[in-house]
Amino acid sequence: MTVRGTKLKMVIYYLVKKLGNRLTKTKLMKLLFISDYIAKEGKKSGIGRTITGAQYIYYHYGPFSFEVYPAINEMNGYEILEFDSSESSRYGSLFSYEVGANPRFEIRLSDHEKKILDLVINKYGYMPLDDLLKMVYNSKPMKNAKVNDIILE
Repeated sequence: MTVRGTKLKMVIYYLVKKLGNRLTKTKLMKLLFISDYIAKEGKKSGIGRTITGAQYIYYHYGPFSFEVYPAINEMNGYEILEFDSSESSRYGSLFSYEVGANPRFEIRLSDHEKKILDLVINKYGYMPLDDLLKMVYNSKPMKNAKVNDIILE
């Protein structure tokens, strides 16, 4: 059985392939947001639209897309593996990711989309989570947003 790889799933898979167990669920969500924000609004790197097509709202802990967790769940055990390290963390359960051994789709992204993702990976992917969160919370879409406001789509 093959599962259609949506852009959101392809980007998640791409980030996991590049960053692997450096990703937590929180970091993955923030990197997806940054990637889509740069793609849509970036002056130099932008393409005038998001890569994933996901909608982000200002949720309890910053930018959040309700589309991400179902995509992760559909991919878990195939394209990616999700692990709960069961360590206590002030951010809740600590999930990390690895590439799965049974991918059902290929990553099909344009060179420009990959360039944006690689920029985000290189600039933000290795940043400590606290620093990444400060940067995201101070981003333009978050400045005047209220909880539950749509901040990017």
